[in-house]
Amino acid sequence: MCYILRNIDTMSILRKVGGPLTELFIDQVDFEWCFRAKSYNYRLFGVCNAVMYHSMGETPKIFLGHRFLHHGPLRHYYIFRNAVWLLSKRYVPLDGSFYLFALYAFALLYIAFLLRLSWII
Repeated sequence: MCYILRNIDTMSILRKVGGPLTELFIDQVDFEWCFRAKSYNYRLFGVCNAVMYHSMGETPKIFLGHRFLHHGPLRHYYIFRNAVWLLSKRYVPLDGSFYLFALYAFALLYIAFLLRLSWII
């Protein structure tokens, strides 16, 4: 999630931008909120040396020399559903890293479909 500096009036920003969308449930919630905040001309800042201990899926699988995160079918559903939903929003930039993520997600789904790799689907 994009965290807002404490000396900024957080409540006025949340009233204007709104809170995180619960409809997205698990994936791209933070991306969506940041894109929406930027559409209201708020500037976003990151803390590059912040550390977050977090487990993502199971042990990565190696395919054609690349590591892929391993998620179950339900998680893949939310990843792809939310990527498609976000790409339909006017405030989501189609020239940035999210667009590349969406292309990666669709390519992974296509590979899984073609090869019927049970560990991807």
